Amino acid sequence: MITQELKNKIEDFLYSFSSAVTNMNLYSIEHPITLKTIEKSFDLLREILINKQSLRISVIDERLFIEDEPLWRKGMIISNIAEKFKTKNLNSVNFLPGVEIKEFTQFISEFAKPFRKGGTEIHSTSHIKIGKLSLSEEHEIPSKKKMMDLEKSIPSFVNEMEELKEIFDKVKSSKEAAVGNLKEMVLRFIKGLRECGSPLLLLLPFKSHEEYLYTHSINVSILSLAQAESLGLEEEALTNVGIAGLLHDIGKMFVPKEILIKIGILNKEEWEEVKKHPVEGAKLLMKIPSIPSQAVLSAYEHHVKFDGSGYPQKKYNGNPSFFSQLITISDFYDALRTERPYRANLAHDDAVSLMDIKSGTDFNPKLLANFILLF
Repeated sequence: MITQELKNKIEDFLYSFSSAVTNMNLYSIEHPITLKTIEKSFDLLREILINKQSLRISVIDERLFIEDEPLWRKGMIISNIAEKFKTKNLNSVNFLPGVEIKEFTQFISEFAKPFRKGGTEIHSTSHIKIGKLSLSEEHEIPSKKKMMDLEKSIPSFVNEMEELKEIFDKVKSSKEAAVGNLKEMVLRFIKGLRECGSPLLLLLPFKSHEEYLYTHSINVSILSLAQAESLGLEEEALTNVGIAGLLHDIGKMFVPKEILIKIGILNKEEWEEVKKHPVEGAKLLMKIPSIPSQAVLSAYEHHVKFDGSGYPQKKYNGNPSFFSQLITISDFYDALRTERPYRANLAHDDAVSLMDIKSGTDFNPKLLANFILLF
């Protein structure tokens, strides 16, 4: 039986391990970000193996097991690991005491790259054993009650929509923001992501055009947090990503309501009004000292495309900021999947297919590929 303390440490290892795998795909093996996440994951593994003869991780029917115990409340990161096991035709990995950083790094390198992109077979080493695992029948299928309990455990963020509306109104009227409330809201989103199998299950549904600004902002925050978490961002940066997602569209409070809810295509004058919202949002947020600088920049840049086109017109060289690139992807995806006055919503597969066409122009291709793998 695994103690709760050890289970928590193993889950920390799995999150760090998943981040290392993701960064191995996004960057080179020598990149500082890749090395940092590998070292963090390796240090956690060594701590686990100090008082343990081995750490065996296996996947059966898309469910992840630590030793013989299933992790029923799969988080997004756990789901990513399970999917990676599947793509590599892998059933189990057994880490043994004495594992060295060199062989651990080589394992991550082999584990990270899928076969369709030139990946290779994963090989066992002296302290990392690859193989198949047979579990007893009682572990193979969760009970109906267990599955119902899991469905009930998915959090709902409907109340956060009203809370965000109050925050937006206060920002507009008094140029003040309850940043503490924003942080608490983001922490609830992070907790929900870590307990839920997919960020899609947490997104708020579209109900009315009047509520769209608030539901969309919450959804963009959740989707951006999912991306950032998969990349291994530290807690402070993770929180700032979530706040930036919540505030990215705050400038739309200055766009006339009749334009935002207009049925049909906007005319040239109306479109020019809409295009002002990134500048207005950034100007507003700049007046609030406690707002993270990343949120100000993301409010300004979230419609600037990866190749520099879009609006407002760039007055500098280079790509949009890293945070802005994450939020641009989340913003575009949620806009596609939500019904708007001038068009119907798109299904998930149609939305990501359309976004994939724009990879390298509208979106950072590596970040977009990672985003698609989250689902």
